[in-house]
Amino acid sequence: MRDSELLIYLHDYHKYKVGTPKKVNPKFRGVSQQILNFKDPDHRLHRQAVDKFYSEIESKLTAEITPFQNFSLAIVPSHERNVTSAAMEEICRSLATSHKNMHYHGNPLVRTRTIPKLATGGDRSLFNHLASLDTHEHIISLKFPYVILDDIVTSGNSLAACKAKIEQAGASILKVLAIGKTVDE
Repeated sequence: MRDSELLIYLHDYHKYKVGTPKKVNPKFRGVSQQILNFKDPDHRLHRQAVDKFYSEIESKLTAEITPFQNFSLAIVPSHERNVTSAAMEEICRSLATSHKNMHYHGNPLVRTRTIPKLATGGDRSLFNHLASLDTHEHIISLKFPYVILDDIVTSGNSLAACKAKIEQAGASILKVLAIGKTVDE
């Protein structure tokens, strides 16, 4: 299966600011704003965004993958060392509790060193991601293939690096699901 066949995304994501000089993007509203609310645990609409995207992720996974196919869940870590989205972890725990074929025993992926955010001009090359990611040997499972979850995919390098790290550990990848895919504008 080609990597492009593995990727599922739920929504187009429009950046808040675009152009030179940077101006507020008129297409940034609705789902794009909700994705940022999801990423910000202090935002007043964070809970609403978590509930919305849990429902959408659950619907997409149950539509794409037969209930007889067992799989484990993994999350693309934050750009910060040892940080994983608490909202994504909540979604994974809830999916595993609600569906017998979905398994989550903690995130098998870890960012071992902070890398600068792409939004602030950081190097988010595949090489840099590979050099800053690892797997938790005591968490990764070889029993079932993985579905990797991410909030926003832009270049695809963080997902590619996570996929490579899981495969290097001996596990396989079933699907990769992102809430939003950045639209070039």
